Amino acid sequence: MTAADQDRSLPGKDSDSRLLTGLAISGGILLAGYLSITLMGDEYDYNVPNTERPIVLVTSIYFGMSLVSLAALWFATRIESRKRCLVGMVLGFALLFRLSQLGSPPFQEVDLYRYMWDGKVAANGISPYTFSPAEARFSNLSTDDGKRLDQLARSTPSIQTIVSRVHFGDYTTLYPPVSQFVFAVAMKLVPDDASVGMHLLVMKSVLTAFDFGILLVVVRLLTCLGKHAGWSIVYGWSPLVVKEFANSGHLDSIAELFMMLALWAIVVVIRNRRASPGSGTLSRSNGLVASAGALLALGFGAKLFPILLAPLFLAVIKSVQGWRSALLFLAAFIPVSAAVMMPMLSSPAARPDEDSSGQPMGSPSVEVSKEGLTSFLSAWRMNDLAFSLVYDNLRVTHQPDGAVDEPWCRFTTRGWRHRLNERLGAWLPPGDQAFRLARVITLATWMLIAGLVIARFLISTRNGPESDNGAPTRFLESGFLMIAAFFCLLPTQNPWYWTWALPLACFAGNRGWLLVAPMLFMYYLRFWFETLDGTFFFRIGGFEYSGAGLFDYVVVWPEHLVPLFAVLVISRVKRSADRCRRHGRV
Repeated sequence: MTAADQDRSLPGKDSDSRLLTGLAISGGILLAGYLSITLMGDEYDYNVPNTERPIVLVTSIYFGMSLVSLAALWFATRIESRKRCLVGMVLGFALLFRLSQLGSPPFQEVDLYRYMWDGKVAANGISPYTFSPAEARFSNLSTDDGKRLDQLARSTPSIQTIVSRVHFGDYTTLYPPVSQFVFAVAMKLVPDDASVGMHLLVMKSVLTAFDFGILLVVVRLLTCLGKHAGWSIVYGWSPLVVKEFANSGHLDSIAELFMMLALWAIVVVIRNRRASPGSGTLSRSNGLVASAGALLALGFGAKLFPILLAPLFLAVIKSVQGWRSALLFLAAFIPVSAAVMMPMLSSPAARPDEDSSGQPMGSPSVEVSKEGLTSFLSAWRMNDLAFSLVYDNLRVTHQPDGAVDEPWCRFTTRGWRHRLNERLGAWLPPGDQAFRLARVITLATWMLIAGLVIARFLISTRNGPESDNGAPTRFLESGFLMIAAFFCLLPTQNPWYWTWALPLACFAGNRGWLLVAPMLFMYYLRFWFETLDGTFFFRIGGFEYSGAGLFDYVVVWPEHLVPLFAVLVISRVKRSADRCRRHGRV
């Protein structure tokens, strides 16, 4: 018998071959799904109205592909040998998925047009925080930057199209400076007179490169911690990830890559310190700690959410390295954060020039340039559940009882809500007082959860073995739980926000979280529900809903509760199993 025959006759070899075949078939099905969505691109392009777009069909394909990706995960995590072949297949298909979607128009998303406009503005040496796109198009700006901006907005048909498609064009940009730098670099690569499609392709390619870098870090972390490489499919083959980056081109991949690199640095610190404590190891680890602080600050400067993990980083570094290293982390994080955020903080939004009567000149739709980030944080809601439960029980509505699209999940009385808002109005500046109070309540809830997660990590590592991969794995799981909890409490739960947590989902001990990404595709059905407004009514418990209200108050419940219910059930089963093991029962 030859060596090759002996290798084939070993137990598990045939099984692994079948699993690899199943994985390859799953990858082929997913690739076919992505190509079919790309080929339908003309049917959901920007100029096609929602009433004529195949919203339900495309959403259903993405959802079905999410189930296929879970099947692929089952195949991949059961392969015991041929790990190098497995990693190559995972990375190869992940790259093909992304390439297949780069040429498709963004499905039900328009954020890319803001990125491209910001990039063009920044590439021309103008701060994107000073003037809104609407001012560039309609206002009579007399400053030097204003005149240059006006010329840019009218310079080529492509740029005219891009600036006209910016969503919420009356607002200045809300995206931080590190992302603006990436936008500017991407737009420097494209001539102003290139087609809109070429602008889209270049911007999406740059953002997808960050996304693929995240996958490489995930694979490296799994290998470093002795975890099965097949778990990288959770991120790499996720249709939600491919859709939000390669198709829709969201900027979150920039911050996520910096965040993952910072996490990787701390994982190395934990492993080195637990494996070989000593002064030499401490010196090397301090360099990694400083690097982690700078990387997390760059992530914060790309999109704000990485700052959520700063308390976890501090607690872990203090536990592993001591206070000096924790202060070193802050010494890197704070100055770099201040430096990268300075352009945003030092560029106040400008008003349009006024005529002799004191009224803004230009289009009547442009009254003042509104600061985008403040407006987003103080008013925007979308696809939320937990926040909605709090907010709807605090806010005052002026609709009569029984009106269409009234919240059904209210437990407070109208009189109580009126009295509460009157008192809040006496203490707080004008605005939506109920929204502000709801944000305070949900933020306090997250802070409590985050504190419990950090305490759980510190207790588990204190009682755990001295040298293993358990501590860094629990560190990554803690990061996942903090981000996941924050997502669940947000007033704006856009699907691409879940990609903040997805790179760490393979380190979460509860597999119920894997259902979040598939269920979030239901969000895109909201655009279809909007087309039903006034034509279809749904009644539940004495309440009536139509159009987007039907989604906001009915459909959003299963979207969010199904995965959370799975998380709770699996958690209960695991606790019962652990209890049985501790008592010596099977």
